[in-house]
Amino acid sequence: MTQTRKVASKRGHATGRDLRIGDNQQVVVNIINMASGLSSQKRKATPEQAEILALIKDMPERNQVLEFMKREFGTGLVIDIEGRELYRVRRYAETVRERGSNPTGNQDPEVKS
Repeated sequence: MTQTRKVASKRGHATGRDLRIGDNQQVVVNIINMASGLSSQKRKATPEQAEILALIKDMPERNQVLEFMKREFGTGLVIDIEGRELYRVRRYAETVRERGSNPTGNQDPEVKS
């Protein structure tokens, strides 16, 4: 994952580690997230992760499940979810699927235990 952050864009000087910004210059710093040192390797999904991926693959409401994951666990990637979190995601996805396009109008179904 690459994030771009604007470090400075005003007149004057800003200093940081090996960083000097002169008059009217703009510097952009790219921050690369090295997820547990595995970013150069392809990670293989566990059977539980593969089950969730198969479950949400063709769901019209897939984005609702991904937004739940981002909100609750800080990631939209199933591969980053483990253990009890996987159980919660699976139950959430099953609840969303059972409700279809959510005819009751609730935006966020409660997860059944």
